[in-house]
Amino acid sequence: MIQNPDPNLLKVLLVLLIVAAMIDLRTFRIPNLITLPFAVGALTYYGVLYGYAGLLFSLAGFGVGLLLLLLPYMLGGLGGGDVKLLGMAGAFLGPKAVVSAFFFIAIIGGIYAVCVLFFHRRRFRGFFTTMRVALYEFILTRKITPGPDALRSGRPRLKYGLAIAFGTGLFIVIQAEGYTF
Repeated sequence: MIQNPDPNLLKVLLVLLIVAAMIDLRTFRIPNLITLPFAVGALTYYGVLYGYAGLLFSLAGFGVGLLLLLLPYMLGGLGGGDVKLLGMAGAFLGPKAVVSAFFFIAIIGGIYAVCVLFFHRRRFRGFFTTMRVALYEFILTRKITPGPDALRSGRPRLKYGLAIAFGTGLFIVIQAEGYTF
């Protein structure tokens, strides 16, 4: 059974994450031409090199990566490209490592979000009240009701591909230094 990601593949992953973050910065999109073919490539690589166990390792990482960002996507906080980017990273990293990398992604993403809120605080008046009402509604009805688009207009959007790239990169560097999680 495979426990750790292939170190050779991590270099490819870092390059892909940097490219995806740069595209996300410019266009607010992470193209499927980056996420899907390379996720399939990682699945194929692990499957060919390690057989069925490698394929399951990569497939489990892909699935866990998708699931980690599925709820924020469903609530309208992230785009589908962000979800697929973490799924692709999971295909490279495997299930255990993508969860560890997500810890760093969440911290960096949280710092990023707080900075955006701080620098654009006037544009976010009423935002938390709206989110609280949506949360209460979800708890009572078990249905996700997206907020009106008028509430989102004029507000800066997070380019979460940056957090995914930096968080995963930080995880890879820390792991390369010999620290394990």
